[in-house]
Amino acid sequence: MLVGSISTIFLACGFSLQAQTAPTSIMLDPIQVEGGTPRGGIVGYVAQESDASTKTDTPLLEVPQSVSIVPQDQIRDQGASNVSEALRYTPSVLVQPNGESSHYDELRIRGFEPLKYQDGLPLPLQNWWATPRVETYGLQQIDVLRGPGSALYGQNSPGGLVNMVSRRPVFSPIGEVQLQLGSYDRVQGAFDIGGPLTQDRTLAMRLTGLMRDADTQVDHTHDQRVFIAPAFTWRPTDSTTLTILTQYAEDRGTYPHQYLPAQGTVYGNPYGRISRHTYVGDDSNNDFRRAQYAVGYAFEHRFDDTWTVRQNLRYMGMSMDMLALRGEGLQADLRTLNRSATMMDADSANIALDNQGQAIFRTGALEHKLLFGLDYARTTGSYVFDLGTADPIDVFRPVYTNANARNFTRRADQHQTLDQFGLYAQDQVRFDRWLLTLSARQDWAGMRSDDYLFDTRTKQDDSEFTYRAGLTYNFPNGIAPYVSYATSFQPVIGVDTNNQPFVPTTGRQVEAGVKYQPNGMNALFTLAVFDLQQENSITYDPVTFLGTQSGEVRVRGIELEARAALTEQIEFLASYSYLNSEITASSNPFEIGRNQPMTPEHQASAWLKYTFAESTVPGLGLAAGVRYQGSNYSEVSSPDPVRVPSSTLFDAALYYDLGKVAPALDGMRLAVNGTNLFNRYTVTYCYGETYCSLGAGRTVTATLSYRW
Repeated sequence: MLVGSISTIFLACGFSLQAQTAPTSIMLDPIQVEGGTPRGGIVGYVAQESDASTKTDTPLLEVPQSVSIVPQDQIRDQGASNVSEALRYTPSVLVQPNGESSHYDELRIRGFEPLKYQDGLPLPLQNWWATPRVETYGLQQIDVLRGPGSALYGQNSPGGLVNMVSRRPVFSPIGEVQLQLGSYDRVQGAFDIGGPLTQDRTLAMRLTGLMRDADTQVDHTHDQRVFIAPAFTWRPTDSTTLTILTQYAEDRGTYPHQYLPAQGTVYGNPYGRISRHTYVGDDSNNDFRRAQYAVGYAFEHRFDDTWTVRQNLRYMGMSMDMLALRGEGLQADLRTLNRSATMMDADSANIALDNQGQAIFRTGALEHKLLFGLDYARTTGSYVFDLGTADPIDVFRPVYTNANARNFTRRADQHQTLDQFGLYAQDQVRFDRWLLTLSARQDWAGMRSDDYLFDTRTKQDDSEFTYRAGLTYNFPNGIAPYVSYATSFQPVIGVDTNNQPFVPTTGRQVEAGVKYQPNGMNALFTLAVFDLQQENSITYDPVTFLGTQSGEVRVRGIELEARAALTEQIEFLASYSYLNSEITASSNPFEIGRNQPMTPEHQASAWLKYTFAESTVPGLGLAAGVRYQGSNYSEVSSPDPVRVPSSTLFDAALYYDLGKVAPALDGMRLAVNGTNLFNRYTVTYCYGETYCSLGAGRTVTATLSYRW
């Protein structure tokens, strides 16, 4: 009935819907008979297509926006154990501002905090603490869309978004077991098995799991994780697919933020530099627990060569509780650190649903890929925060006795509910070698906050229309210049100094660039220039902590990225970004004219992997990488913000395919990864002079895996 009604509308308008059976310029969504590759996903470092920016299978060459895709092969080769580490070589992405000790994947894209998605659906986000951490071993790729994405996804920051794609069942038998040992007593085991469950290959499964027990570079701290992700795919016909995706993860550890003062980290201190191993907490007041779980499905049915429908749904929940001490600034002797005690409980859950319809047809000389959709998401969560006092500690000669945590008072007790309902449409119109991408969306967002501490309730209802327009020309030699304009919006909960609800922040961006995919070469080179602006930013008074919505931030930049298999033996990654940020309006005079915090002006990276030929050293591979991050500034609520210095870090890896040495070991691979090889002392970010975080020192891991 739906197909017939829509067809009638097009016929009434004088259009003729014709299934595309011959033209080669229309790329139909592929029917994956064997899961794409034997294991599903992308082989190597170079992706050819992305649905993150268009929600359709569109060649990256034709997407009128800057997109990076980090495949599982890159995650594996670089030894990335979390999403932040996996994105260290991605342009315009700042990772781990709260340091190596964080149990959260904190990111900034083009100067703004992105929203995170898994399998195209939003992850629950509630007061930041109640946020899940997605396991990289359970992913087949990570997509990074830079610039506004609200035209298809709804409320988002103008900097971009991150979509993490889960491993899917495959219809060819696969398996992997893995053992990893590393620095700080790291022991980790993992497995990934899958294949058909029935002889007719209509049902397949995949089971991925991981267990880790490790300390961290900070004394007396721990990092333990258990992860399991069963998945099933039912494919009764080549036109219908239903995939069930589930996961459970549990983390045990210690307080995720090892804050240290600027004097002794960024600045000099007469007693020297504070060691990255120094622990400022207390064993009797130190615990962090998080549990997260999800169940959902991805359904697709292709009626014919014209019509396809999809429905994605997921329910995800998580809980976190924590007891910890943290540093609160040095005393006058420059070695005694004041401390506070923190108790926190947070939980969040969301249900997300995305319905899509897609039609591929012609109207005269124009070829269309039309997408329309309706999505809904509800997130609920609670947050309880108690703050107390604790005895100080000598950071240069710490003594760990009872810290005497006491005088706890409740600082926050809130429950929040966020609803988003959106209608969107997109048409990718092709004429000869031109591709025009038009996307538009109407959102309705409702937010309710119950503050049990002050017995108040705040309600906000917002609506916004966002859009994107992009034009690409695809030359025969693989060069594709493009230009685009996009807008974004993001609701903000709370009230201003006049007790009026905040309106959503809005963003807009102009971007132009060129992408190059050489004919006959597995490579993609991209260049983008952009002008991005956010309005209605909130400025918080440093004395009253009340917010005024009068801020405006502008970021202009250049991004370059290269991904290439230069030969059968050499794979290469390189990126550079230049971000010129400025706070152009604010109620705080200290901010105006300053750089946006967490926005380094320059970032650059390169990674080269070389596999020796069979005739020289069969089975041996080497890789080396370098990462540069320019200086950035702390929060600018004072006349003199802290300037966090730049850093240059070197990584390396060695791989050995043991099956090339002894046929009996076929499928076994030994990898040794080293990051920050020269053990450089780095500060990742500072919130003023009180809360500075340190990056990871030299870390080495050895991974033995067996694949079949």
